[in-house]
Amino acid sequence: MLVSKWAQNYWAVSTVAKKTLYDYKNVFGRVVEPFIGSKDLDEVSLMDIQKLVLATTPYQARLALMITKTLYREAQLYGMTEKNTVISVKLHVKRAPGNIDTLCLKRTPKSDSQAEATGFNGSQPQNNITFEDSTYLMI
Repeated sequence: MLVSKWAQNYWAVSTVAKKTLYDYKNVFGRVVEPFIGSKDLDEVSLMDIQKLVLATTPYQARLALMITKTLYREAQLYGMTEKNTVISVKLHVKRAPGNIDTLCLKRTPKSDSQAEATGFNGSQPQNNITFEDSTYLMI
């Protein structure tokens, strides 16, 4: 099922407040749908999520990721997909020298015993930084 079709189906049965639903639909239509709306739920990759985040402001990126996580969580609960690309993705806003916001899209490690690294040391961020089993995409 396409992501946009699933979103429409989910909005119809969602129990969130009317204003929250309005906001979800608005952000989805403006930010999320242009990037992954025409893809099948199982075809969305981490790279698609990175493209979505790169094209928006930090605030919109946070909202878009939250809505995408909600849609995927509910799609799994309703049996629409087994794959959840965004379940372990976290978005961190880091303060760089000079008060410049830097987004860090991070896939968290599967094991709690692994040390959590931020991938941000105040120097110029690299595009892809890999620490053991965690991949950090600096934006």
